[in-house]
Amino acid sequence: MTPRIKQPNSDTDLGWFSDALLGQLKHNKLSYDLSSHGPIFDLIHPALIKAQHTYIHSPQELELRSSSSGWNLISYKDKSSAEIHSSVPAYGGFPWHISKFLKDSPSSALIHFDQLGSIYLSRSDLAKSPPAHLDFYHHALPIWLDYALSPELWGPDGKWTRFHTSLHTLFEKYGLLIEQDFPGFYPLNPKANYLANMGFKGSISEKNFTLTFPWDFPLTGLKELEEVMRRGP
Repeated sequence: MTPRIKQPNSDTDLGWFSDALLGQLKHNKLSYDLSSHGPIFDLIHPALIKAQHTYIHSPQELELRSSSSGWNLISYKDKSSAEIHSSVPAYGGFPWHISKFLKDSPSSALIHFDQLGSIYLSRSDLAKSPPAHLDFYHHALPIWLDYALSPELWGPDGKWTRFHTSLHTLFEKYGLLIEQDFPGFYPLNPKANYLANMGFKGSISEKNFTLTFPWDFPLTGLKELEEVMRRGP
């Protein structure tokens, strides 16, 4: 699915960007889809909003990027289109998948970012012909990769570094963590499924209740989860 934004009344409408941002926040979040089949994000990143606006109104201002975050890359519209690179390690698009990618540090890989498309990354130079037509995913994927691999998420004080410390400690405190966890991925005791009734939907099986956090899970959500668990079932 291509992220869309409300089209402004004119290209000179200086309020379009704030309108697009505020439009995403007009409803308070009452529940969170933390299942393994949920979206990797609901709120569109501001950099993607700006790129989408430019793509709609001034596509000539966008250039095809062939690298991002030190990687050479090729963008694909979906998972099936990227299967020509099936010989390399493949990763999903949730934060915990990217944490594994960063830890594994492969020389080349595929990452499937669900609604944004799929991207092939390599440390080696890539000989390729530019596409005849540039779709939005050609621009969106390098932008998103900049964000997904950024120190603001994975550095010592990054979002997912801090969130993982808090979440791991929280689930350990209540004796719920039953298997190895990763930043944004927590396999819990099935008795934790009471959280689904409290607004934190996960994936339930006979062996565990798993929470898979999307990129835009907020600090307010973390505080709400801490409070729910403090109260108990």
